Amino acid sequence: MAYLGATLPDFLQAYPEVVLDLALSDRHVDVVADGFDLAIRIANLEASTLLVRRLCTVRILLVGAPSYFDRHGRPTHPGQLAQHRCLVYSGDSTRGVWRFSHPAFGDVMVEPPAQLWADNADLLTPSLVAGQALALQPEFLVWRELRQGLLEVALPDWSTPALGLHLLMPPSPLRPLRVQMLVEHLARSLARPPWAAAQG
Repeated sequence: MAYLGATLPDFLQAYPEVVLDLALSDRHVDVVADGFDLAIRIANLEASTLLVRRLCTVRILLVGAPSYFDRHGRPTHPGQLAQHRCLVYSGDSTRGVWRFSHPAFGDVMVEPPAQLWADNADLLTPSLVAGQALALQPEFLVWRELRQGLLEVALPDWSTPALGLHLLMPPSPLRPLRVQMLVEHLARSLARPPWAAAQG
C-alpha cells in the first residue's frame, strides 16, 4: 500500500479531473462482479478471462532478526523449521504450507509451527524485527529492514516460489480513458520498484 500510495500524487496532479475510489484489502475480489475497473494482485494467477498485465516479480524471503538467530540458531535446512518459532501469513491459498527449492536437494514442503497467524503480512514485520520469530515475507515489505541489518535472510541457498505483481482488468478491451491513463501510470511506476532496485 505504501508503494501504491507513493505513485498517486503525480497521477492526481497530472489528471486533477479524475476521481479515484480505492478499496484496499488482501481479500480475493471478483473484479467483474464487484464492479472494479482495475485490480492490483500479487499472486501466481490462475487462468481466467481477465486481462492481465504483469509488472514485476516479487521475491518471497524467509527472514528473521539477528537477535532471533543469536538465541535460537540459524536453520540450514527447511526441515529444521519445525524447531523454530514462526509467524504465518494466512491470506493466501497455501494456508501455512511453506515450499522451498534447492538446485541440488530438490523441493521441500514444511508446515511450520505458527505462533501467530495474520491475513495481513504488514502486521508481522514488527514482531520479526523484535526477534520473536521467523516468517516468509514479500521482499517489498522487508527490503529496508534487510538493508539496515534489522532483518537477515535465512536459508539463502533455498528459494521459495516468487509471485508476480499484476494489473487485472475486466475482459472487455474497451475501457474509459481515465482507467487506461491510470493503467499506464501504474505500469511506469511499479515496473521497477525500489525493492527490486535494492537487489543490485
